[in-house]
Amino acid sequence: MRAGETPSALAFRWASSRRALGTVTGQLLVTAPVAILAAAQYFTTINTPMPPAPAK
Repeated sequence: MRAGETPSALAFRWASSRRALGTVTGQLLVTAPVAILAAAQYFTTINTPMPPAPAK
């Protein structure tokens, strides 16, 4: 605890840091699967053969 800091101020600082960790964790849990699926779709797309050209 800092000099002259009340227990409620300490609790607020602790809660703020926990909130920041929760935000980072939430971003990772949401963006990681999306990035993995996007990479899978990208590699699937670039590895499929080109469709034949339409007849003229």
